[in-house]
Amino acid sequence: MVRNKRLNAVISFILPGLGQILNGDEKRGIKFLIGMVVLHIVIYYALNNVVGSMISTLYHAYSAYDAYKTCEM
Repeated sequence: MVRNKRLNAVISFILPGLGQILNGDEKRGIKFLIGMVVLHIVIYYALNNVVGSMISTLYHAYSAYDAYKTCEM
């Protein structure tokens, strides 16, 4: 498992949940992955505009923050 805070944050920003999984918290990572899929489906069908893009970016940023904060060195 990768235990580098910054690397896990970057990975989690790219694919929310993967950083949490690499931290060893599989349940939390899967929740973030499922949340990302649901969010992107909603954005695609209902909020396909700038607001949807901002919400998506905030979700990715929060996932990165969470991966950084929950990483145990």
